[in-house]
Amino acid sequence: MDRPLLYPVGAFALGLCLDAWLEPGMGAAAALGLLTAIAWGFLPASRAWLLPAVAVGIGVWHHSTWRCLGPFDLSVVTGPEPRLASVRGELTGAEVDPPDPARPRGRIAVHGSLTVAALRDGDGHWIPVRGEIRWRLADGSGINLGPGDEVELSGVLSEPAPGVLPGGFDAQEHYAMLGCFRELRLNDGRDVTRLEAPAEPDWGARFLAWAHAALGRGLPDDAAARLIRAQALGWKPGLTPELKTPFLRAGTLHVFAISGLHIALVAALVAQALRLFGIGRAWCALIVVPVTWGYVAATGWQASAVRSAVMATVIAVGWALRRPSDMLNSLAAAAGVILVFDPSQLFQPGFQLSFAVVAGMALWTRSIEGMLMRWVAFDPLIPESHRPWWQRWLGPPVRMLVLNLSTSLAAWCASLPLVVHYFHLVSPVSLLANLIVVPLSSLCLTANVGALVTSSWWPWLSELFNQSAWVWMKGMMAGSRWAAELPGGHWYVAAPVWPWWILYVVGSVLVPRWPVAGRGWRWCMGVGAGLYITAAIAVWAWSREGSRIVVSAGGETYWCETGAGPLLVNCGARGFGGRVLVPWLRTRGVNRLEHAILAVGEARFAGGWPEVVTELAPRHLAVAPAWKPPAGLAPDPVPERATEGWTKDGWRVLWPETGATSRRADDRAVVLATELGGVRCLLVPALSEAAQRRLVESGPERLRADIVVAGVPTHGEPLTPEFLAAVDPRLVIIGSGERPAPHRLSWAARKRLRAGPWDIHFTDEEGWVEVRLRRRAWQVRTRSGGDETGVRNR
Repeated sequence: MDRPLLYPVGAFALGLCLDAWLEPGMGAAAALGLLTAIAWGFLPASRAWLLPAVAVGIGVWHHSTWRCLGPFDLSVVTGPEPRLASVRGELTGAEVDPPDPARPRGRIAVHGSLTVAALRDGDGHWIPVRGEIRWRLADGSGINLGPGDEVELSGVLSEPAPGVLPGGFDAQEHYAMLGCFRELRLNDGRDVTRLEAPAEPDWGARFLAWAHAALGRGLPDDAAARLIRAQALGWKPGLTPELKTPFLRAGTLHVFAISGLHIALVAALVAQALRLFGIGRAWCALIVVPVTWGYVAATGWQASAVRSAVMATVIAVGWALRRPSDMLNSLAAAAGVILVFDPSQLFQPGFQLSFAVVAGMALWTRSIEGMLMRWVAFDPLIPESHRPWWQRWLGPPVRMLVLNLSTSLAAWCASLPLVVHYFHLVSPVSLLANLIVVPLSSLCLTANVGALVTSSWWPWLSELFNQSAWVWMKGMMAGSRWAAELPGGHWYVAAPVWPWWILYVVGSVLVPRWPVAGRGWRWCMGVGAGLYITAAIAVWAWSREGSRIVVSAGGETYWCETGAGPLLVNCGARGFGGRVLVPWLRTRGVNRLEHAILAVGEARFAGGWPEVVTELAPRHLAVAPAWKPPAGLAPDPVPERATEGWTKDGWRVLWPETGATSRRADDRAVVLATELGGVRCLLVPALSEAAQRRLVESGPERLRADIVVAGVPTHGEPLTPEFLAAVDPRLVIIGSGERPAPHRLSWAARKRLRAGPWDIHFTDEEGWVEVRLRRRAWQVRTRSGGDETGVRNR
């Protein structure tokens, strides 16, 4: 049969997904496998359709065995609650964090992973455990840690931090998907004890040190030189956020992952060199495969490199055995091998993108190339010898350009759903950028190989190769920067609802078949597509109806989506704005803020504004009277002072009074009132007790609201009894955080607030809170899984 591995591997992957989504448990997985085996034995005539069922059952059982934890797993032994712990084990990774403006000057944060072998119990005895944990060292200055070190670490062991905002990055879910359920937080070098260091660096570390020196010979220590080593050796510190952003927005960041481009180039260069000396296919494959895996090991066994090496091995073995080549069948074989050893790979964006792109290129490149060639091809009835000279000269470059464009378009179409889902980015300019950057990247990598080969015996030629690679890297940087800055070249979008993805996948399969389909099939396809698009638009319109309020897990910021345009209230402390808030706003499809209000003039609520305004400058900005712009911040847009009587798109400022003279920021915090979906809402971010009392005295009737969202002030408690009596809410949300300690909500205040007749949520206990409002009703969703509804009845 054609492609014999495609359907079994697809069914096996389906079994992995079913276990991950439904979690039936080991018993159900074993029962499914047993029933399938019995049917296989007693129904021989049905084995053709039972084979996928067998593969599904194997997939369910395999993922279930991988997912279930043993009694000696660290997360089972320690339990879910945070605790002080000391662990011993072997470091499997150590990386320096990128610079963070929120970090004290001089501190160098380090993070990595540890394979745990022992845990100290309450009596001081070491007990054997197993598991993988993440560790994070707040100040790693002067500490040199590396993979392979045997260490003892002491700190706070807990679950990784959950997501701060809905739909944003959730470290807890991310690491759980990788089989890592605990994180150890350490303060400084005193919490680290090196038990045993490797006697000498392994060959991979020695190779990397030698390769870094060889690729840097004769080059200045500038951005291009660092990017050369990042591309050739997978050196992550060389790809800083500032250098990475243009490549990400231009859709060319993939050239820095040790992936198919690198592996294919290394394998092709080695194979061509061997073939020049007349070495046969079998011996070529016998040499190419170890060289490929050696390169993967030397660059740190990165997941993308391992996937590409498995694929290259499958293709090389088939080529050596002179088997017919089929890309999809080889792709299925590589995927099956990877998923058998690590089922979690199926749920990682890198795995999905890698295989989707290769499958898209295998399925669509030839069809796209045929369509494009019909537009640019010369008259096919004229023989090559009778064509004008300029056609003979232009023919090969045109065919090469069309092939590259077809490959780029096929890869872009295949990766688009995943890029939108995971990165919320659409970059059509990548079609053009990849035509420039990918050839330059191949030239740069070829020059890197030449520099490494000649480094030891011809240093002058090695330096010349390095200078050539530097020129190509400069071209890659300039091309990506130019593409990223093109108007309309890229934009951020919110991930569409799931019916759109079904339509996209089905359309991707059927559109290439449109030219060969009959009239009846075309009519059915057109009618079906029209009906489905209508239904998808209806689902999308229903999902967009109404408004929503989102409160972050620490109460640093509120995000309000309304029909008149979204509103951002506060932006968090320095570091929070750029590290958390801006990426989250990108997931909401925000390319520029419409309205923003800095409602509290304190650093914990507005310190991150320079980071936000740099990326998402708002069209309209209003600030609390106590807010002072940071030094050097350009006044664009010019902020308005939000005082009593200020209005914008249905939002009204109730406090502070015009001309208020208090020097306390929480005395002059902005209080906002509006009506969303027929529900009256009141936002009270960190208003002091004295200001609450004066606001009630100035007119309690205007404070009436169904929903009130409040922060914790510096002076006093949020929502005093008199203030709550004036508001008379049905839903109360307190934006409280665990840090900083002076601004934690007291136990007495929590008890008082819980005693009221309203529903109440605390963000430091339940995580982020999202309220959806539609037609005089609301629905509340929290990070901890809470879900409730309410209706305005007054």
